[in-house]
Amino acid sequence: MKTIKIFLASSITQFGIERFELANFIEQMGRRFREEYDVDVVPFICETFDHALTPDGRMQEKFNQELRGSDMVFFLFYTRLGDYTLEEFEVARAQMQQSGEQKPKIYTYFQALSDGETMEDSMQRFMQTLEQAIGHYHESFTSIDTVKLRILLNLRVQELGFVEVQAKDGYCVVGGEKMLPLDHVAEFCNSKTLQKLQEELAEVEAKYFQMKPRYHAEKQDDAFYREYSEIASRRQSLLDAIGDLQSAIFQMSLNMSADEVHGEVTPRQKEAYRLFEQGDYEGALAILDAGEIDDAFEADMRRMEQMQQARVQAYIKEHKTAIDILMAMYDYRGRFAEIESRYEKIVPVSQKYGVRLGVVYDYISYLDDQHQYEKAIRLAEELQKNETYCAKEDDRLMLLNVLANLYSDTNRMNEAEALYLEALELYRALAEKYPDSYNPDVAMTCNNLAALYYKTNRMDEAEALYLEALELYRALAEKHPDGYNPDVAMTCNNLANLYSDTNRLDEAEALYLEALELYRALAEKIPDAYNPAVARTCNNLAILYKDINRPDEAEALYLEALKLYR
Repeated sequence: MKTIKIFLASSITQFGIERFELANFIEQMGRRFREEYDVDVVPFICETFDHALTPDGRMQEKFNQELRGSDMVFFLFYTRLGDYTLEEFEVARAQMQQSGEQKPKIYTYFQALSDGETMEDSMQRFMQTLEQAIGHYHESFTSIDTVKLRILLNLRVQELGFVEVQAKDGYCVVGGEKMLPLDHVAEFCNSKTLQKLQEELAEVEAKYFQMKPRYHAEKQDDAFYREYSEIASRRQSLLDAIGDLQSAIFQMSLNMSADEVHGEVTPRQKEAYRLFEQGDYEGALAILDAGEIDDAFEADMRRMEQMQQARVQAYIKEHKTAIDILMAMYDYRGRFAEIESRYEKIVPVSQKYGVRLGVVYDYISYLDDQHQYEKAIRLAEELQKNETYCAKEDDRLMLLNVLANLYSDTNRMNEAEALYLEALELYRALAEKYPDSYNPDVAMTCNNLAALYYKTNRMDEAEALYLEALELYRALAEKHPDGYNPDVAMTCNNLANLYSDTNRLDEAEALYLEALELYRALAEKIPDAYNPAVARTCNNLAILYKDINRPDEAEALYLEALKLYR
């Protein structure tokens, strides 16, 4: 079992409660990671340490020794700089410089001052040393939840890259489990756009829930139904917008954590991210002014050829940070044009210098979402020829699937089939060695290729692949039902459609029923996400029942679908 040790350093008097709260949060993560990933995450605070005297009578040396053996150390500062905390910082810094692995990684957080509060001179000098002499990136916080999220994200980036983290329903979700509410985290609670959407949602939902009982209770006039439909539609639109915005903000935080872990945060990014945390998106974007970034880039290239690679990386990251911010700026007119403009700047630079080629893939995915298929195909084909990017097997296989999807969307079926088959062969080989990691990719590629065969009327080949995908997804769902039951239901629906089209109606019925049972269970937990799938599956099964002269069962399913769609 891999062990990751996190040292929490701060003034005990100023952060006594917060230290225990952070330790408890880390222990909660530790339990989750032990059960799911065989990784032990251990917090250290001196309050829980054995306080027996050392031979020299100095207790602090015990703490320093624990610190030297840590993977990560988080410092919290407020108004005073204690001698022991300063000593711990110097010990950690010295150990990091001496360590070949650059550990422990050091993270510093300053609690925001209330009105009328001031820092002691020693603290002000220390902050200046961090910024000027050391060049260390530090953050501020108001709620301890902000620090919790940073610990989680930095842990994920530094040590646990295979763990899935995302923002969902107002929480940071780790491997499908809610780990931390986001409503007190700085960049979420300070987002004026998010607050505006949430306030409007509260108003709309007040009316929506007032009207909903009347909608189900008795027949109303047409004006009522029109108004209810408009309210329900606006509610769903707001829920979708809030979810997308929270995801965009979360992705921005994750990207900044990645740069922080790798020690790659530029001055512009630092200031832009501080403004972003405060909800000042326009200010953040102004810091990342396109003209200033471009001018600085061109001047540096002329002046400092020997630092070319480092400057190229900074140029790309700054523009990419601006893109991440723009993705969250729902009220910003012309944001998509600016996103595309910035990608058009950094993608050629990335290709020319072979630096951060992942942004090319990001742009391909963005173009795919915008249905700009031909441009996406051109870039994907260029990236496929890049030996540096394709040297990593996972990147190459991911690109094969994306390019095959693009070919399929543009009716280039033979080329799509060839890429799907290549990806499938390689994923199957990897899955033999690492089934837990690659069986989901095998199932996904089987589904993609089966859909192509289905569209081109090669039903036997499509059936075999759908069956293979279904077997894999069912096995995955036994271990992780929340993660893979949606994929089981989707594949059941796909295969049932095929059986229905080939007149194997009993088999089609069984699969529709299985999909419907799964979608109904999912819809009980997350109705907005899965009610459309329930309605679609009811409709499919109702068509089958109508065709085999079971009108009563067909009617019941049509009515259920109609009620959900309305």
